[in-house]
Amino acid sequence: MAKPIHIGYSDVPKHPPAKSIKSSLPLTMPFDVTLHYSQDFQSSVAAIVAVLNEWFVREQTAMPNLDRFEDAIYLKGADRTLMYGNSAYLASFSPRRSPIGRRGEAYLDATLTILSIKTDELILGGALSIDVHHIGSAADGHLYEQLTHKQALPANAAGAVIVGVTRRLVQLGIDDNPHQKSLELLASVFQNLPRDDQELCRMLAMGETSKDIAESLNCSTRTVENRRARIMNLLELDKPVDIVKLMVRFTDRRLIQYDI
Repeated sequence: MAKPIHIGYSDVPKHPPAKSIKSSLPLTMPFDVTLHYSQDFQSSVAAIVAVLNEWFVREQTAMPNLDRFEDAIYLKGADRTLMYGNSAYLASFSPRRSPIGRRGEAYLDATLTILSIKTDELILGGALSIDVHHIGSAADGHLYEQLTHKQALPANAAGAVIVGVTRRLVQLGIDDNPHQKSLELLASVFQNLPRDDQELCRMLAMGETSKDIAESLNCSTRTVENRRARIMNLLELDKPVDIVKLMVRFTDRRLIQYDI
């Protein structure tokens, strides 16, 4: 059997040792806050997988109670849309609107979107399991050091093909606010956009209209507008003109080579 894939990021920011403070303290802290759990992450993942395996074997229709687990748990289909999220997942990543039936990029913060896409693609491409130690923002707007485990599900998994488990380890200090992203991080997010979305941004920066872009990309103007809105969400931009400004900054800093 193939070995699990372990992914680490060498560019994760370094932080001073986290202070051991109970997670019930106020969220806006000038220092890191370690979150505490009753069970270590690996044991929790094993218990969650055991519950799901029993559910699949018995072919029960009712979803097992996964709200009793402290970690965020979610199931995805072959098209990467969310089929299920336990209460911890919903509270952490989409408390205001149900994410069921949506892909992660429609509701996750930009700090997690690319990670979600890449790890899903690895599982769908044949990886049995993936463990990632990463940093990302939750729905409360704070940045967390996190652990995520994803693995492929058996063919009898009620249509689900991926199970994911995410644990927030440390809430990082206020100096690490994700809304103060560096230009380099925004460039990284941009470079992971689909090629057509990158071309759309380039054409916007060239002053092309939505109609012109639609003709060039062989799609409708509505599709162009929807893609533009999605790009603005991923890059955390307020107005379409901000895409143009950002593209100019990318080229001025030579982070992305486009003739604008």
